[in-house]
Amino acid sequence: MRRHVQLFHLAQARRGPLSRRLNAKPPSEWPEHINLAWAILHDELGLPEARAFQLILDSVSAAQNCAETINRRSRHIVDANSRANVRLAFKRVANCCRRASAGLRRHLDQAILRLLAQASIDSEVIEVIIEAAAAEFELFSEEDAAATGCRAMIVTVKGRETNWLKNEYAGLRAETQRDCEAALSKLGKKRKFLKAYMVFDALAACLEHESTRVSDPATLISNYVSAVALLWKAAGLYPGRAYRESDTSYKSKFHRYSDLILTAVAEPWAQSPWLISEHILRNGLRLQKQRR
Repeated sequence: MRRHVQLFHLAQARRGPLSRRLNAKPPSEWPEHINLAWAILHDELGLPEARAFQLILDSVSAAQNCAETINRRSRHIVDANSRANVRLAFKRVANCCRRASAGLRRHLDQAILRLLAQASIDSEVIEVIIEAAAAEFELFSEEDAAATGCRAMIVTVKGRETNWLKNEYAGLRAETQRDCEAALSKLGKKRKFLKAYMVFDALAACLEHESTRVSDPATLISNYVSAVALLWKAAGLYPGRAYRESDTSYKSKFHRYSDLILTAVAEPWAQSPWLISEHILRNGLRLQKQRR
């Protein structure tokens, strides 16, 4: 059965240490997957030692580029999900502030609006605003609006209550936090007509930006295959696919080589490489032909 590999937390080999290790040691002492890739070049294909060594180095560099790109994609997805969750929580808190009783609204306005009078609004101030809202909701917890607001902000982990919204906001990217700070600084100049719900509406609005589209891992690995195929062509080797009707697990030398190098960088603990599917290989080779 095919092994499904999780690609969102790649264990990348740092460029410097890995390159130094390859330069300092003979192939027999290289990491297992890279040693097997070397055997394909030097033993099976008869590529001269110097050219095989350079091809290994260039291929590892291409694999590291691929791994780094996938990790950036992973971080982007995590950031986007966190931003969306915080935005939804801010909207819920704003709605709770809006429909609260007159007494709770007064308490919220007094507790939150005075914080906007500060000369500089930074993320610490915003975290205090979140805490202040939670405290007022707790004080009026018998109201439905307050109870809903508490649920949007507070979570209980192992019997201990934590202000989830405050912690999640603190984990947002610095650029996103700066947008929130700027929005509240601008809002604070209109304090005469300001209400607590407007503060949370403004925070939610800062998180509405549509996330940039990112390539899926299969596309990024296809780009890696294309880069390695061009390296093989430059070394006088033929990068191709292979098929044996009697052995469905059979892969071409190029397929095995590309898989071994990427596995050495992305999943060095793996027993056997299987990051590059036949579909990815085919797309990568098609890209390589377009780039020649």
